[in-house]
Amino acid sequence: MKTMIIYLDESYDQPKKRFLLLGLLFCPSKGLHRKLTAIHNKKCCLDKHNNIIETKYVNCFTKHNYEVCSGFIEAFLKSDCWFTALVVDTKSTKFDLKYFGKPNESDTIKKARVYKKFTELIIARNTKKITNSVLLVDDVTRCSRDRFIELIRESFCTPGEGYSTNKELPTLKHVGSIKSDSPENIRLCVCDLLMGCILNNNLPTKNRWKNRLRKILIENLGVKDLLEATWLKSKINLEITKKFRIWYWRPTKKKAQVLSSHR
Repeated sequence: MKTMIIYLDESYDQPKKRFLLLGLLFCPSKGLHRKLTAIHNKKCCLDKHNNIIETKYVNCFTKHNYEVCSGFIEAFLKSDCWFTALVVDTKSTKFDLKYFGKPNESDTIKKARVYKKFTELIIARNTKKITNSVLLVDDVTRCSRDRFIELIRESFCTPGEGYSTNKELPTLKHVGSIKSDSPENIRLCVCDLLMGCILNNNLPTKNRWKNRLRKILIENLGVKDLLEATWLKSKINLEITKKFRIWYWRPTKKKAQVLSSHR
């Protein structure tokens, strides 16, 4: 039985960090990896000095780089992989850090809990029928600073406990951090590109190549846009959500109680 590889990435709008995005890319086979590698071997993203750079949304600033980025997105759409994103508007009046810590704790500590809790939520929500998978996390500073990897292992890697309750096998059999610029992890670039398109739709840019990348994704998905109002469950075709989903988180009283009790 093939092991499901799940990539986890995060994204923010810089420098204000209004939106927190978490993205999961589910890969049941190596097909997408082979296709992306073939694209990369023929054509890479380049900086202004023609040096090779990562295939990322932030680097989609020329026609050449757009062609590479759009090729990655099209390869994803034709693959057997699927993607889901969680979007949290931290500047919304509905978002309150008080649910993530005690009054005397610093906002830094509470924000670390925000990241961990929403990571747990998006993984749990999308792995109810998945077991023995591997989660690979982009190697960010928080991974070593606040025991993030260890905490996710505690929540998902023990059969019958945590988010593996009622499962004979654990939801995740391994959790590890990876470098996004490594050739072995080229599929992580797809996470970055897809989240970049979502951010682009929420916070418009003047860069025409980034805008075109977002439009090509929308056209291929066959949806109006990537905004919250469009991605209400009742408005998106089920076949689309099997491939690509966006969850715009909004708290309810019940959710607030759940978040507050899992500090």
